[in-house]
Amino acid sequence: MDIMATVTKFSQCYIEHAQVKDIMGELDSLRAQRFLSKDQQCILITGEAGTGKSALIDRYKGKALASQLCGRQMPILVTRISAKRDLGSTLVQMLHDLDLFGTSQYKRRGFATNLEQKLVNALKRTKVELIIINEFQEILEYKSKQERQAIGNSLKYISEEAQVPIAFVGMPWAEQICEDPQWESRLIRRRKLIHFHYIDKVKRGYYLSYIKGLAERMPLEFTPNFGELTRR
Repeated sequence: MDIMATVTKFSQCYIEHAQVKDIMGELDSLRAQRFLSKDQQCILITGEAGTGKSALIDRYKGKALASQLCGRQMPILVTRISAKRDLGSTLVQMLHDLDLFGTSQYKRRGFATNLEQKLVNALKRTKVELIIINEFQEILEYKSKQERQAIGNSLKYISEEAQVPIAFVGMPWAEQICEDPQWESRLIRRRKLIHFHYIDKVKRGYYLSYIKGLAERMPLEFTPNFGELTRR
């Protein structure tokens, strides 16, 4: 195999360690249970920069798309907060991410009304089972309590009417959404990705198991031995 192709393959490998498997299991559970109640249970996934939030999202979406039976369906809608960081533009961004024809027209005057219902209809039509909103904290920053509540009300309506759970992913202060009582009850599932640590013995063992997984995938003739590190 070409050296660059081998190195590229290794750089793209993904280790589903315990934290990641736990979160992916939660996402699967939300999708499986979405018709059991109108009040959709959702999940909040937080973590500092570099803890692997975006990589987890990409991995989960890839697995979901690989298992879908119909190309016209979109089991997972991965989106993010619009550059304007307001609700209307973000809903338009969601419609755009659904590849909805004519989305650009919604940005014109007169088309901004009833975006919520347009999105609900589009989610039903494309059979979306889960919405993942990345960098969710961006829409909450510098907003008043009333503005955050309005954002929460809109997302609650969309989630309930389309019967689609939402995964909010972002920095730790994305937890501000839980200040709204209606979301606190819907976000019983909360998971936090953390950086690996090498000082604590328990966390060191967890970290080394991850390194071993990478070592087994290294494009080398002999797999590196981390046994000495484990015994220290």
